[in-house]
Amino acid sequence: MKASTSSLMQSGTVCSGASVDATRQPTASVARNAQQIAPAQDLASCPSQQTTSVTDTLSKHRGITVSDGGKQIIINNVYLGDKPLGALDKFNIYSWRALGHQVNIYTHPFTEEMKHTPASLGLQQGDANIISLKDTLDADNLVTDNNSPKKKLSDTRELLQRWLKAIPADGKPERDHIFNMVDLTKSYLGGSQRGVTVDLKVGPSPHLQAYSTAFNEKLISYTRGGNTSELPENQSMGTMGESDSLRSKYAEKFNAKVKMADLVNQDHNAKHYDSLTGYHGRSYQQSGNWLDVATKTPLKEQIGADQYKVSEPGSTGHGPFRVFKHPSDQTNKSGAIRTSPEQIYQLANETLNKELKPAVGADQSFLNKAEKAVNELNPKNKV
Repeated sequence: MKASTSSLMQSGTVCSGASVDATRQPTASVARNAQQIAPAQDLASCPSQQTTSVTDTLSKHRGITVSDGGKQIIINNVYLGDKPLGALDKFNIYSWRALGHQVNIYTHPFTEEMKHTPASLGLQQGDANIISLKDTLDADNLVTDNNSPKKKLSDTRELLQRWLKAIPADGKPERDHIFNMVDLTKSYLGGSQRGVTVDLKVGPSPHLQAYSTAFNEKLISYTRGGNTSELPENQSMGTMGESDSLRSKYAEKFNAKVKMADLVNQDHNAKHYDSLTGYHGRSYQQSGNWLDVATKTPLKEQIGADQYKVSEPGSTGHGPFRVFKHPSDQTNKSGAIRTSPEQIYQLANETLNKELKPAVGADQSFLNKAEKAVNELNPKNKV
């Protein structure tokens, strides 16, 4: 996967939308693709360019809420580790909720016997559905229907359970072990649960509802930053279709690749996440009915430069999602452009005031929480 985790730097966010303490191993939804709160490079050294990329290209369209006629989307997040969510994680959760969407957070603490609650994640009751990943996998073991994607993902589930059990008793897994677990979890959920599995660094764009019908009819995924040679990446994946037919196609193809690679008998601390990203991309293409929402319109036509524009740090993206990370910002790669805290703060603030607050029927309580998260993101408020 190339997409959701936060970085191992300040205020806790690692690769895949995760959070970490700089003094120890990454703790939250860590996978090598999350927002990187690290010293800014290149763009951060050019304030005027940074401001232009964030402000001038910002979409002027407001979000459309479920209460104002939009379709509700189920958002599935992955959060592995012990720490509370970071400010950006919470901002995106509140953004989805302000627009009326459902948010599920599949959690697995690194410390044995710990169980996440809204409070342990820094949330309040009702902000999101907090779901135990371990309990989900245990329940899926009992599925007997051979046509169910959960049954078809049996080898993937066995591997994921083995990797989760391999977390050291001190609650400090190796970085590659974490990335492996996060990427595998996202594919497992994307293939077994209704909804769209997204990294915590991913929020809604104003064009979300333009793609809502496609979410029901296709498997959606995301190509960004040229990291997987035109294969879709796993920072956004899934389908809102009620039938399991599309999920089953993906599950069967993905599980076959995991089984053939015999990952269950390989070192969990070895680097497997790049292979898992490739398994995901090829399995999506083999489903025969998928949509790359970063490069294609809802009708599967090539997106034009001025279509479905989305302002992102240092760049202009396209489609139904906003990724709060520079496309070239890869935690596991040296010499990459890093997304600065200032870029993230500016963009979150613009998103709140120009897209979320003007949305007709937006939930005021979640707008208030999003505003608090923005203030927490402000580098000037850091001690």
